[in-house]
Amino acid sequence: MADSSRIFKSIGGPFIRLAGGLRSKLSIKQGLRPSISVKDFIGHLKRPGIPILGLASGKGEDELFLAKKGFNVVATDIDPKEIEFLASNAIKNIIEICTAITDVNGLQFSAKSFEAIYMRLGLHYFCNDQLPRVISEMARVLKPGGLIFTVVKSREDHYYKQFGETERQDGMVSCIDPLTGKGYLRRFFGPNELKNYFGSNFDIKRIYAHNERLFEDKHISSLLTLVGTKALKTD
Repeated sequence: MADSSRIFKSIGGPFIRLAGGLRSKLSIKQGLRPSISVKDFIGHLKRPGIPILGLASGKGEDELFLAKKGFNVVATDIDPKEIEFLASNAIKNIIEICTAITDVNGLQFSAKSFEAIYMRLGLHYFCNDQLPRVISEMARVLKPGGLIFTVVKSREDHYYKQFGETERQDGMVSCIDPLTGKGYLRRFFGPNELKNYFGSNFDIKRIYAHNERLFEDKHISSLLTLVGTKALKTD
């Protein structure tokens, strides 16, 4: 087993370095199952090895895939358990990656720290009042001309068609998890809505629709991907 101190880079400040003591959490090495989205994301990157910020990374299979490809990745999430799982998986796969527990509403990174931001299925947690702050934070930590790549649930999705009538004034929709029967709040987007939110901070290159099966859901999810670059006028 490789020395965890050599696998993980120290982030310092308010960030938690999760490496030591995690080897016993998982008895079997977890395989990496990168999404279709991250493979598309790589095609937009200018060169290998650039610093990439992963937001709302969850268990981080996409971020680990990027790190394995040689990119300098910081994977973040607000949930310590998700980051712990990600860190343990990195050790077992001998992948060097930075991890941080942080809130997207207030990223604890210096301005212009990253050349690309990857956020897949993270924006659906934020209501109308929160989204402008989240997107402003993305622009702040991204270098001028840096890449923004985000994937969201579309209003064409099965669950929006089923529960869309419950949409509140703050943009959130009350859904029911078919696996657990528990209720939860999610947001769904249309192309024009994405343009309106991102247009003031980013030059939008493309918004495209695609379908993908997520997790163990029996339904195919309808997604939208936005690809853009940080507008120079934001500096």
